Amino acid sequence: MSRIELHQISSTLRFIQGYRFLDRCGEAVINLEERLDSGLIPGELKPTGGTMVNHECGMRARFDSESVSITQQEYLDFDLFLDQSCRTYETLCQTFEIGRMNTPSLNVACKKASRTFQRLRNSLKSWPSLNRQNP
Repeated sequence: MSRIELHQISSTLRFIQGYRFLDRCGEAVINLEERLDSGLIPGELKPTGGTMVNHECGMRARFDSESVSITQQEYLDFDLFLDQSCRTYETLCQTFEIGRMNTPSLNVACKKASRTFQRLRNSLKSWPSLNRQNP
């Protein structure tokens, strides 16, 4: 039987009143370059959003006036993800003067190989979080 593998970690934080993004996007990228690990480099910057990418560890941070989303794929390290996510959130909130945030989320995606859909379905039924009974 194949095992279930961790595939991706992602986190999103929505800003309340993140309108300063357009005025301070370049400043935010410079601040992120100074505060994050050296592997994270700026991606394409547009009036609609900015990106920081670390190809070596499969991490990408995307941000705009509404939110910041961070994902890590392939090379997964929870400690690195947590450290870089927190630094990114703190840097952007300081740079954009974000006083309040909304709907923080953390998502973990797993993958499992299976020869048939029925086998996969039976395997997933055994997961407690996917087999909840409605009261």
